[in-house]
Amino acid sequence: MDTDTSRKRQFENGSNGKKKNKFGRKELRHISRTSRRGQISHEENLSDNEINGSDSDEYDHEEKLNKNTKRSRRSNHSEENKLAYNALVTLLKHEHPLENKKVDTNDPDQDQEEAGSAEKKTEATEDIENNESEPEEDDEDVKIAEDSSNSKRHDTLQLHFNEEEAIEKAISQYESKKPKLKILGRDRYKDETYTRINYGYENLSLTIPSDVSDKAKFESNLESYNIKLKVFKRFQELNPTSELEKQLIDSLLQYQNINFQYYNLPQKIRKNYQKYYLLHIANHLVKSKDTLIHNNLKLKNDSSLECRDQGYTRPKVLVLLPTRNAAWDLVNKLTNLLGIKQVSNMNRFKKDFYAVNESLNSSSKPKEFKEFFKGNSNDLFNFGMRLNNSMTTVNLFSSPANSDLICASPLGLKLMIEKQTAAKFKEHNFLSSIEVVVMDKAEGLLMSNWSHVTELLSEYVNKSPTKISDQVDFSRVRMYTINDKSDYVTQLMLFSKYSTPEFNNATNTQFKNLQSGVSIFKPYITDEKAAVNQYKLRLLKSGLIDNKVNKLRQVFLRFHVEQLTKSADSRFEFFKNIILSQIINKLSYETGTLVYIPSYIDYIRVKNYLSDINISAVGIDEYSSQKELTRNRFLFKSGKVKIILYTERLHFYKRFEIKGVRNVIFYGLPTDPIFYSEVLNFIVDNKIRSEMSTTPKFGQTEDEEDDEIETEDTIDLNLCMIRVMFSKLDMMQLDKLVGLKLANELIQADSEINEI
Repeated sequence: MDTDTSRKRQFENGSNGKKKNKFGRKELRHISRTSRRGQISHEENLSDNEINGSDSDEYDHEEKLNKNTKRSRRSNHSEENKLAYNALVTLLKHEHPLENKKVDTNDPDQDQEEAGSAEKKTEATEDIENNESEPEEDDEDVKIAEDSSNSKRHDTLQLHFNEEEAIEKAISQYESKKPKLKILGRDRYKDETYTRINYGYENLSLTIPSDVSDKAKFESNLESYNIKLKVFKRFQELNPTSELEKQLIDSLLQYQNINFQYYNLPQKIRKNYQKYYLLHIANHLVKSKDTLIHNNLKLKNDSSLECRDQGYTRPKVLVLLPTRNAAWDLVNKLTNLLGIKQVSNMNRFKKDFYAVNESLNSSSKPKEFKEFFKGNSNDLFNFGMRLNNSMTTVNLFSSPANSDLICASPLGLKLMIEKQTAAKFKEHNFLSSIEVVVMDKAEGLLMSNWSHVTELLSEYVNKSPTKISDQVDFSRVRMYTINDKSDYVTQLMLFSKYSTPEFNNATNTQFKNLQSGVSIFKPYITDEKAAVNQYKLRLLKSGLIDNKVNKLRQVFLRFHVEQLTKSADSRFEFFKNIILSQIINKLSYETGTLVYIPSYIDYIRVKNYLSDINISAVGIDEYSSQKELTRNRFLFKSGKVKIILYTERLHFYKRFEIKGVRNVIFYGLPTDPIFYSEVLNFIVDNKIRSEMSTTPKFGQTEDEEDDEIETEDTIDLNLCMIRVMFSKLDMMQLDKLVGLKLANELIQADSEINEI
């Protein structure tokens, strides 16, 4: 029998011939106790370096520890230990032996691929600004760290990540019963017209019940979470007065998965929500290091203890952002918020991430467009950040394996991983032990390419590495990490303008978060705040409509869907059989019909069909060349083609002003409710231009006036056709357009055609 096979069976079955226990704890504990003196944690050097040492000291210290480790292994490891260790390697399915390679912690660009920046390699030796030794912890911070053992406090980090028996029990219950995610509670905040919905699993309650109904209880609740004193003070300085802010902070500190939508959000909360989750991240990183330091001291006094407090690699937080400008804002908010005194590589960071776009400021683009695309809108980037234990120093562009936090765009991170994987570079495993994932401005991630996000989360985050550094101390690695169960514990926070099925799927199913559940913060859209009614109000104030004689008729048409998988087919059949016949036969204006299509797949399907039946139509999409965009828009404006197809993604990135529009067909509801009014503005702007062109100019003759009238017809809004296709599955977008009350009426109405 093959030796490895024999060892594997011996390890799995044990001496009594029975199957080993689920987590292999007995064997791993044996390895832990017999080899702890000769094996160090990959982050043990934090105890001295993070508090007292500089970068170079950290590297020297690590070198000495590695040498001591090798000598200790040679002298202390018995043949029995080697057998158990080989069995463990087989159990973990590592096909290759552990490599004895060291990571150069002094080279921030060792494996950093900053897409779009050709000068990166020439800057590898850039000076680090104010690179002094990190100061010791304040006495107050040390006291807070010591309070982690205080039974009167709730240490949420300890409960959520390090209570292995409770975590194993929750995982076992879930995998045996497969309970569904259910609503556990619902809160409505009348002052912000927002709703918080808490979800959890059957028989798996939230980690910490809380009550933060007033400021006194809120501060008491912060204390109960046993957070760092510096973070506690910053929360107080931000002065979260509204119930919504307090509940958001409460969810963050409970390590709940969060889906937070800031559509119609008050300006103060929209300004501060980023600061709240940054404080939570800083608190998580520093308290994690406190735990390592505390356990290192305990193990020095008693080597028989079992302290499982880490994963395979150092990075614990992953932040995904859509643009470099968003990353620039985030880093500056973090440093300003914590009063960071030393920021390494800040000159390089400013050079690559900061920009001023004067042309955008002077353009006529919508306000939200300018806000999103201001500064450097490049979506190719990734960099690491390392925060010291006193939260006074941040190292930017640290190598991924030596970083606490990875900040990246999905595309930039994916390209770097693929490049490292192709080169067989071991650091492509740096996402194997992520504990907190943040997706901010997720609407930008969705419009860029959501498949990059899903691929990163499903194939790279928290997946066991194929190669493990020999610096990893398996006696310190959490058992649920070894057993590939980290997805049950990881916290995911998603912040976006609105919600979509993709966002809900990410927060509800990607990381199940069995202990703490999910908290969704969604706006309650009243009739007054609905996009349709707000747009009508603007037209009334401008005098373009009066709701008596002059109207802009908006007709909502509901089509039937039998099941989710057939939704796209049902939508296409409804467009082909009902809407298209109206365009051909019943339009008051024979030309000037714009079809707005949110999905690119649907766009290609409709475009091909119109081409097959020889309908006069052109299309513009996000993949069109500038020549195609210019030509097709001109053909449509001049009336040489009847229909123009327009994708939502192109509108998001360009906000084109399409001229010649008289009718609009919404093939699907806009993802962003603002897009609805922006597209209808094509009709209104066309009407205003036509009226201005028919107004006699000073000194103009009657013949010249008649010629101009012939080239520009006056638009009558009553004759313009607006058709909106929807089904019962579109409720998430419909309630923001028409309000929650009317959305329910449209979904349940007997008639499938309703004018509003």
